[in-house]
Amino acid sequence: MNLTNRTDLPEHAELQYVNIVFRSILTLCICFGNIMVIAAIQRSPALKNVPNHFIMHLAIADLSVGVTMPFYIASTAQPALVTNIYLCILRYCGIGVTAMASVLCLLSIAVDRYTAIVYPLRYNAIMTLSRARRLTVVIWVMSFVLYLVIPCLWHNEWTDIPDRDCLYVKVMKREYLGGVNNPMFVLATVFIMCLYGRIFYIAHKRGKEDPIGQFVPRNSLEVDLKIAKMAAIVLGIFVLCWFPFVAMVGIQVYGDLVYSEQMNEANSYVTNLLFVNSAVNPVVYAFRSETFMTEFRKLLHIKAKPQSNVQAPAPVIFSTMNTTDTAL
Repeated sequence: MNLTNRTDLPEHAELQYVNIVFRSILTLCICFGNIMVIAAIQRSPALKNVPNHFIMHLAIADLSVGVTMPFYIASTAQPALVTNIYLCILRYCGIGVTAMASVLCLLSIAVDRYTAIVYPLRYNAIMTLSRARRLTVVIWVMSFVLYLVIPCLWHNEWTDIPDRDCLYVKVMKREYLGGVNNPMFVLATVFIMCLYGRIFYIAHKRGKEDPIGQFVPRNSLEVDLKIAKMAAIVLGIFVLCWFPFVAMVGIQVYGDLVYSEQMNEANSYVTNLLFVNSAVNPVVYAFRSETFMTEFRKLLHIKAKPQSNVQAPAPVIFSTMNTTDTAL
């Protein structure tokens, strides 16, 4: 996950400056957007529920990327700052830990939506906020163990790396990259996609079998589906942004191309997609959720445009069987 360190060559200077400026702008966008999401959930009672608890931790993971990016930018621009193997590992751990936390949060949201759709009458008893909080503790512990503790204990020696080139695929053991890094991402993503496929299939089938909402209120099903669709969009963006990097690492590891200059240079472009992913999620929440948009306006002290000659809609009374009705 790095620019090639050949910053002394003139042909790489322009790319280096463009990356620095682009990543600096992304850092500001990541921090601003995800702070907005966290603040909105914390201050709004309507957003305090199980799926949004996982969304908040997804935002915390993205915010962590923004916080660690200044060191990443500085160390790629000035490789001399990386004086030992642990500083090199630290450059990537911030991204690795948050990536794993993001995947597990997306998995938790998918399980939450599956429970809401498949077991609507038991949802409140199964998915409680206290269980969600315990689960997020497990998520962060797993992320730190897999992408901080293990890399610090299991890595290539600094003296064995040619020119001490701080590149992810050179620093980490091939066994780790091929046996932990890539498989964890691929398996979790495939499982999440299967869950969403099952969610939308069951919701479609239920809509045909119970069109008037005799067994499960229609408004409850529609709200659950709306949250699932927003989460599926976030998942889709995550896969689009991360798949090129995971594929690149896989090609280098399994194809014995770790020391290929062309592949390492291509990583400088692919890595930017990882940072873009952390910046776009707040935009998705704003455009897909009226409640999030309302809270964002309040935080920014922006008044909604008055609508003249429009009668306010009658309040909708949701079923109490599902606590996610006010999530969007």
